[in-house]
Amino acid sequence: KIEQIHFDKIEEKYGEDLKNKKQFTLSSDFILDQMIKDIIKAKNFFAQDKDIPTNITQQQLMEDVFKIVRIFKLYRPDILYDKSLVYIAMLFVFNSENYFNSFLNFINVFVSSFLVNFFSKEELVIDNYTSFFEMLLETHLPKIKAHFDKLEITPCLYLVKWFETMYTKTFKYKTVLRIWDLFLVKGESVMFSVAIAFLKLQQDDLLNLPVSEVFRRLKRLPNKYRDEYLFSEMEDLDIERTFR
Repeated sequence: KIEQIHFDKIEEKYGEDLKNKKQFTLSSDFILDQMIKDIIKAKNFFAQDKDIPTNITQQQLMEDVFKIVRIFKLYRPDILYDKSLVYIAMLFVFNSENYFNSFLNFINVFVSSFLVNFFSKEELVIDNYTSFFEMLLETHLPKIKAHFDKLEITPCLYLVKWFETMYTKTFKYKTVLRIWDLFLVKGESVMFSVAIAFLKLQQDDLLNLPVSEVFRRLKRLPNKYRDEYLFSEMEDLDIERTFR
């Protein structure tokens, strides 16, 4: 099934329809179709970042990501497919020698961290994470907490997606790598530290923006905030001990 997919031809044939958000079908396998669409979107998303490695061709990148996610679905059929898997897999492809090593790294991180619970849709575990985060908001950013409560913006509307993508869509490539380094060393508490620092950086703006603009700001950190600001804010937090 993997070898039957030729990504260069797919992008050439369906690229314009994809940009125009038209529906198309490549096979009778809905998940396969959606996976290919998501890989093309992810490739185009990362291509906008000038720091993305150039040692791999676009076609090879898509093929490797496809193999990783497809094999992962065979390895863990209990995990529902989500496009976030594609974005995480793509970061591993950028930083591994071949797709097999990428897959090993992907699996080792996935099954030994919070990700397995998030993608398994374990509601109790997700509720525990969001409840803990709300406690952190109350402690570190009470004004943001009160404002978000007023606007009915709950952590489920943004925190879950941050965690599911491991921030790959929220920050620039180099920033994501630094976050992942900290995550591999310190563990899951880093995910919360990043979230609080992200909101603290934008606090003044978020308190005065309409709800539609708030949601846009929650998707990606604006360019005016440099990486150093984020990590400086994180250093002032003591979330790791609280998390333990």
